[in-house]
Amino acid sequence: MRSPSTAPPPDRSRAEAGFPPSPALLLLDGPRAAAEAGLSLLAWPWLRATARRGDGHPVLLLPGFLAGDELTSLARRFLRRQGFAPHGWHAGVNWGRWDALDLVIARTEALANQAGRKVSLVGASMGGLYARALARQRPELVRCIVTLGSAAHPPHRSNHVWPWYEALTGQPERTMHVPSPMPVPSTSVFSRVEGFSSWRPCVQPAGRQQENVGIVSSHMGMVCHPATLYLLADRLAQQEAAWKAFEPPALLRSFYEVIA
Repeated sequence: MRSPSTAPPPDRSRAEAGFPPSPALLLLDGPRAAAEAGLSLLAWPWLRATARRGDGHPVLLLPGFLAGDELTSLARRFLRRQGFAPHGWHAGVNWGRWDALDLVIARTEALANQAGRKVSLVGASMGGLYARALARQRPELVRCIVTLGSAAHPPHRSNHVWPWYEALTGQPERTMHVPSPMPVPSTSVFSRVEGFSSWRPCVQPAGRQQENVGIVSSHMGMVCHPATLYLLADRLAQQEAAWKAFEPPALLRSFYEVIA
């Protein structure tokens, strides 16, 4: 899971203070993401054999800002092999507009009606904000949510993306805030050494059915990181109304940082 070749020496001083990560981490984020995807492919047989199996319920994966369904393709492939029914968002590039939430709600509603079951949501970065907003507006459609590198409270420009977001959308960054707690089980995944955003805004307040899990990952590669894939299978495999906090097995505890 955690590999010295995919993570540079931690530069935590800026992120610990809530500032954007260093320029070095930002520049390395893309190469690290490619390495993390490759690491998942190498670990594929082990992941398939050890990760939990799903019950066939629908899972909607939402890409991050300026990304599309290609970003979540590896995760969807893995979840499908594990017995889930994963789906892309089918809305092209995520341009960060909040009016896209209507499309996400309609997509979730269609999947829920088709399956006759609630839908689990997995959102990468900006996609996680859509997941949080959808769960707050339509909790009857949502089984659980897992967000990956997504702000759980106002980021206050603690990332490198906000100038691009505000320029492209015409929306102030503060509009991305979706308040906690979530009305459904919620897992927020963060990395202290990612290159785009401080990890602090990703940490949800303590609460029933809310948890925070840290991994050593890039921002762009978080959705395809082997530690994430294992965690996704574990979280999504839980039965409805029987949610429990994540407890990594003894052999994997060093790969995860669990914050209540």
